[in-house]
Amino acid sequence: MFYVALWTVGVVYSLVRGNFVGDIAGDAFIPELPAVLTVYLVICSGPKAAAVFAFSQGLLVDLHSAGLRGLFTGFYFVVFCVAVLSRSFFDIHHAKGQFIITSLAVALGKLLFFITVNFVSPNAVFHWSWACQAASMALLTGMISPLVIFVLQVIKRRHVPEGMDGFEAELNEVGVLSGLWRPVKNAGDVSAPEDSIKSEKL
Repeated sequence: MFYVALWTVGVVYSLVRGNFVGDIAGDAFIPELPAVLTVYLVICSGPKAAAVFAFSQGLLVDLHSAGLRGLFTGFYFVVFCVAVLSRSFFDIHHAKGQFIITSLAVALGKLLFFITVNFVSPNAVFHWSWACQAASMALLTGMISPLVIFVLQVIKRRHVPEGMDGFEAELNEVGVLSGLWRPVKNAGDVSAPEDSIKSEKL
């Protein structure tokens, strides 16, 4: 249920932001929460789960947007790619690395967004206010990224069993894994069949 709730939060946030909040406050002061959640999933669940999340978020926004189809899907895909590739250059498990990676991902995603809009629409005119709003959003999203990731990690440690992640954790919550798999304990304090095999080889 943890990952279902995470996806639901991203969906609700995207819809509310697009329909109400963006018209009131403007994009400059609204963090890109789905981008933060994408970075979090790269850390805790790996690239596959993060890719599915980013694609679904972008597709949902495109379906509820009157603009160019695929524009937001491309934006979140860039966010995902930057988050994955940046792990080789920055420590994604450290707050500083999370700030840099998230800010860079949002900034490059917005850059591609503006380039695509100006290339597809000949009547579009570039305004420096767009660049300022994108930079402000990228920095704000990067600033809240370490805090959001920390809170999600605390929640996950309390509700998701240790050593289990993703789909395995969801199965365990509904009692499937507990009925299918039970650890085997031997008399010699060996907790698993693998340990007994290793002891016999030694």
